[in-house]
Order: sequence, then structure tokens, then C-alpha cells
Amino acid sequence: MEHFKVLKRAFDTTWNYKALWVFGILIALTAGGGGFSGGGSNPGMSSGGNGNGDIPFPHGGERFEYFPQAFAVLFIILLAVIVLAVLFWIVATIARHVADNALIQMVNEHEETGARHTVGGGFRLGWSRPAWRLFLVDLVVGLPGVVISLLFLVLAAMPLLLLFTRDAVFSTVGILAALGIFLPGFFLLTILGVVVGLLRPFFHRTCVLEGLGVFASIRQGFEVVRRHLGDVVIMWLIMVGVSLAWMVVLIPVMLLLMLVGALVAGIPALLVGAFVHLLFSSGAAPWILGALVGLPIFMLVVGLPSLFLGGLFETFKSTTWTLTYREILQLS
Repeated sequence: MEHFKVLKRAFDTTWNYKALWVFGILIALTAGGGGFSGGGSNPGMSSGGNGNGDIPFPHGGERFEYFPQAFAVLFIILLAVIVLAVLFWIVATIARHVADNALIQMVNEHEETGARHTVGGGFRLGWSRPAWRLFLVDLVVGLPGVVISLLFLVLAAMPLLLLFTRDAVFSTVGILAALGIFLPGFFLLTILGVVVGLLRPFFHRTCVLEGLGVFASIRQGFEVVRRHLGDVVIMWLIMVGVSLAWMVVLIPVMLLLMLVGALVAGIPALLVGAFVHLLFSSGAAPWILGALVGLPIFMLVVGLPSLFLGGLFETFKSTTWTLTYREILQLS
């Protein structure tokens, strides 16, 4: 197998087939997984009050009068955050697997017939049954790893219970035992993650391109890798090197984007802060308002180009593995 020819063809396809970029950007947008965190603020405490350090409350200082209402508000906020997080996860999961399915099929058809789909045509390809099977494949492959990781963390944390004895010897034994479990376990889990990462592209492509079911895709993908282990490992090592080189290239790009973002966002932030300070308020409030204006601008200036570049690289990776899979099948 001529690995660098595959890489060159993947680069040419990625660069010239621009409809693929949309789906690569979707994968980059949803790959890391999102999370929401709720935050709150406490009212400032005054040194005044009623003279004994207590915080004055209305209606005769009845401290607990507003606790049920505050608890209800916090509960509603927490529930809303959880609902939004779940909805985001659902949308991100659907988008990722539709985009993955579309990329694989679009590149495969381009190799077979030279056809190039539009973005709309790509979505029609992606919104099909293989996308659902891809989700199930990832679930079957990933869930055991999550369960094993959680059990391992619990097992590694158990010796730390000896710290509650407050005995120096037992505490030292507990820490050493926890480290003795954690370090080898972490190494084994890392190896497991590498193996799964090596196999998953082939599970996906047997699922999409061969039209197989979930467990049949896993079996067939494993067989493809087993029969051509040398070629697969070489391509995987090359892709690791390409990924590291890409990260090195991105460092000055990100620094430049952050500098431009600071300049573009800093000017309106300073103007807003100065305007509010001169006309309406003093203290920190005007500059906090200016920061609230500048921060979204900074995130857009830095985030949008970063997302675009990440999408290009995700497109290149997916294209490379699809071409590798096709090349390996021709060798069989």
C-alpha cells in the first residue's frame, strides 16, 4: 500500500471538494462534546447591618422567609441547565453521525464515479439509516470503556479511605496503594483507547460502505484491520505525525488570532466602558459591561477561524481513512 499517495489524494480531495468542508466543520463543532455550568453570585455583605454582624432582612429580620423561594428558583435554573445540556448532547450526537455518514459516502462516491454532491445532497446522504447504525456502533464500542474507566477510578480511590484514619502510616499506605492502582490502570486504559481509536474508522466504514449491521460492522472492521495490520498501523502512525505537525502549525496561527481578537474586541470594550463610566457610573461596573461587550467579539474572532481550520482537518482525516479503507479492500 502506497501510504503517501493515499495522503496526497486525500489532500487533493479535501481541497477541491469544498462541500465536504461543511460536514468536517460539523464534526469539529461536535467532537469535543459540550457542557453547561451554572453559576451564581452572593449579595455583598456590609460591615454595617444591625451591629452584631448579622445581615439585615426585611420584615423584622426573618432570615428564613425567602429560603423556599430561593430554593425553587435555584431548582428551576438547575433543571433548565440539565434540559439544555441533554438537548445539546442529542443535537450534537445526531449532527456528528449524520456528518460522519455524509463524509464517508461522499468521498466514496467521488472515488468511484467522480461525482461531487452539493451540501444539500450531502445532507440527504448523511440523513440515512447508516447514521443511526454509526451511533449504535459508537455506543457498543464506547460504553464498555466508560464503565471500565469508572470502575477503575472507584477501585483506585478506595485506598484513599485510609486517609480518614488520620494515621500517618495508614495514610501513606493508602496514597501509595492508590497510585499503585492508578498508574498501571491509566496506562492500560490509554492503550485501550489507542486500540479503539485505531479500529473505529474501520468499524464506521464497514457499517456505511458495506451496509452491515452493528455487530457485523464491528466484526468485519476488526477482520480488515487484522488482515492488514501492518498497513493500518503505518497509516495510523503517519496520521499521528500529521496531527502533531498540524498542532505545531496552529500554535502561531492561534496566537495571531488571539492578538487580532484582543485588538478587535478591545476597542469597542474600552469605548463602552469609558462611555458608561463618564456618563452613568463609576467603579468596576462600566468595565465589566465593556468586557461583556468585548468577550463575544473576541470569541467570534478567535473561534470561527479555529472552527473552520478544525473542520478542514477533520475532513482530511475522514477522507484519508475512507481512501485507506478502499485501498486495503483492493489489496484483499
